[in-house]
Amino acid sequence: MTVGMAIRGVSPLCDIGDIAAAWTLEVLIPRLCLAILFLSASLLKLTLRYPIRVYVGSHPIMRNIVRRCPSFQKDYRPPSWACGAWAQAIVYLYRSWRNKHLRGFAREVLQLPDGESVSLFYMAPPGPMREALMQCKEDRREEEMGATIQALATSMPPDDPPPPIVVICHGVFQTAADLYEFCTFLTETCGYIACVFNRRGNDMPLSRARFNTVGDQCDFRFILSRMRDFFPNNCFYGVGISAGSSLLARYLGDAGEESELEGGVLISGGYDMELSLQHMTPLADLVVTTHAKSFFLERNEETLKKEDGPGLQRLKRSRSMQEFHEHLHIFDGKASREEYFQTHNPALVLGKIARPVVYINAYDDMCFPGHFTFQFKKLVEECQLATVLHVEKGGHGTFYENWDAGSSRAFQCVREFVDCLQKG
Repeated sequence: MTVGMAIRGVSPLCDIGDIAAAWTLEVLIPRLCLAILFLSASLLKLTLRYPIRVYVGSHPIMRNIVRRCPSFQKDYRPPSWACGAWAQAIVYLYRSWRNKHLRGFAREVLQLPDGESVSLFYMAPPGPMREALMQCKEDRREEEMGATIQALATSMPPDDPPPPIVVICHGVFQTAADLYEFCTFLTETCGYIACVFNRRGNDMPLSRARFNTVGDQCDFRFILSRMRDFFPNNCFYGVGISAGSSLLARYLGDAGEESELEGGVLISGGYDMELSLQHMTPLADLVVTTHAKSFFLERNEETLKKEDGPGLQRLKRSRSMQEFHEHLHIFDGKASREEYFQTHNPALVLGKIARPVVYINAYDDMCFPGHFTFQFKKLVEECQLATVLHVEKGGHGTFYENWDAGSSRAFQCVREFVDCLQKG
């Protein structure tokens, strides 16, 4: 007897027991089977572990760091519902939108030697330093030159060991809001000071027609030198994410032993800036190129048009990031595309890095896929202080794990790396 027959009264002998039995047979059992099947698949996915392939430079310092950092070695376990790169990207975008409030950050506007302005966002550990930053923010003194960094420097406890400062070079379109969870982890869990460096045209509109997608070495050296003046006793560490890894790696390679940074972690970098643009997946290339036109060109159209109207139009017609960079040298003060990459490509100096450095990449990265980036494991032969971590999953700059994607393996790697160098 079917449920329909029972309800319509086809059989005069039907009763509640018949209806319950029919409903159980036709509705409940199939649904339970589907639920069990789905749960089994989810649990199977949860039990899958992705080993991390670790390639370590021959320097004893680097080998000691790897031995003391369990996050470099234990299997990566992403959530079953956000295992793929695009799923992790959606989680990241939602959290970035949710964190637009910038709570806990204090902004500093800094004028560069050529008259352009950039900004830094500071977040300090809970206590006197954070209170000083928030007071500066409440007093609306963030736009005063030096007010924010001065408030942080003067509130640092004199008797305690100074906390390390982690300088973050973010991706092409990232902002402090996108890094809110990372900075909260660094300050509240680790006790570090976090500083987000916003390159030209990122947080503030351009006043001069000069920009590029990774950041300017002169600007980065300037802000590090200025920070050293205010924090002479703190250790500085760098974290580069995506395009920001090119800025950081190039700085470390060019600076060598003169580096202000004690070490660096490069997350989802392309290693070779020029070649990596040729290996982006079509969808990622389309998304990034479209956003680049909106982010850099539309927001600064009047300024760029005054400098080189035809050059601006060529950038607007670009259909890929590779084509975008064919013409970008015009607005970077370079005579040619070759000079542009000669100036910014970190691949030319990776072997000269004289500080411990860790590279983290995922095979399913949609911007810099593993079939391209994984060849750079040979880097540990050129640079004894390098370690390369290759993960099967993790997406682009996310590496979320645990059932709720509440943690990132990249966060843990940064924490353990900095702690190792701090303790010596």
